[in-house]
Amino acid sequence: MLSSFSLFTWIALWVAVVFTVLYIVCCFTTAKEGTSKQVVRWEGYHKTLLTKKGYEVTADGELCVAPWFRLRLPGGLHWVSLLYPLGIDQIYTRTMKFVKALPDGGYEDHADEKTAFMLTGTQYQYALRFASAEDVNRLPLSGQMTATVMIVNPRKALFLVSDWFDALVSRVLPRVRQYITEHAYEDIISDEKVQLDADVLRALGLPYEADPRGWSILQILYYDYGIWLMALETVNIDPPPEYREATLKNWQAEQDAKAEATGSGGALTKLVDQQLRVMKERRGRDLILAETEKVEAYCMNLLLRDQAAKSGGLRDVRLANADGSSLEQGPISGIAGGIAGGIAGGIAGNNPRVSRRGDEEDDDEGAPRRRKRRQTQKVRSKAQKDADEEDDDDEEEEEKERKEKKK
Repeated sequence: MLSSFSLFTWIALWVAVVFTVLYIVCCFTTAKEGTSKQVVRWEGYHKTLLTKKGYEVTADGELCVAPWFRLRLPGGLHWVSLLYPLGIDQIYTRTMKFVKALPDGGYEDHADEKTAFMLTGTQYQYALRFASAEDVNRLPLSGQMTATVMIVNPRKALFLVSDWFDALVSRVLPRVRQYITEHAYEDIISDEKVQLDADVLRALGLPYEADPRGWSILQILYYDYGIWLMALETVNIDPPPEYREATLKNWQAEQDAKAEATGSGGALTKLVDQQLRVMKERRGRDLILAETEKVEAYCMNLLLRDQAAKSGGLRDVRLANADGSSLEQGPISGIAGGIAGGIAGGIAGNNPRVSRRGDEEDDDEGAPRRRKRRQTQKVRSKAQKDADEEDDDDEEEEEKERKEKKK
């Protein structure tokens, strides 16, 4: 009897030891570096288990620097409680939804179900997307921004707001839309003084009028939600597809016009030579270099305007005479004859020796010489006009002769 009793006793003791060891083992959990797990007791927050070298969390769940010496379990091993195997204490899980910013400028939607861990004290890049944000010219824009965020209090991020990522987006994107409505799309993408990301982040740091404490949006995110918004960067901002297509046509037309103008025997060279000859005949003297450059600029604008009109682009180059009146819009052939007068008038308006008119010229000592020069120019213009009419008559006669030969 004694021997059999001792055998059953030893078996019971071994079973108890094994059960105790297994039970104790089940009281532990693990967390990866840079993450935390939240322990709930009877479905209420109990504590945070953090794995982060050099850091720890307070009883309130706040991330703080750990003392230089402290006892802790090796690696990411954490003690939960003796109630954990019984189900009284549990590791909090939830569905984690967010948009990840990719290195190539794209994004990736996530909806991870039954997620137990949470990035804590670790910087992470999230994508903030917006659409139909109208600029000052009511042009709808869409784009993406990258927000570098660090969770500094997982308790607040998980339990004081329903969804911390939605809370972040709802606080930041209204400031982005407001900034876009106050600026033009061209300024946002080209003006160095207009920095969408930097200006919006600066605005988020200003006191928020709707907050009774006078806190800024950044302070509300940090102290109320446990979210530290560290940086904000613009990835892209795009207009509607039809606007981009029209802009591309405009760019292509400009490139084609420049290629045609600067090519061998191009239209720019011919047009500039033609207008320079007309101006020399009207002025009766050689042109200076600055005036020649102005002629080239006027001619290039004509070519770009004509090429953009043919291709359906957006460019609308408007030329004006010296008195401010606009030239008629149309192809080069319809306005090339009037450009010389506009250029000569514009140059004369900037040259004090040529810009004197009416009674001021008559009062000057050189007025008789200038009146004689104008009379000479009128005679030359009339002679040129007669020569052009004779050329037209000759062309008509040649055309008639060709038709008669065909018959």
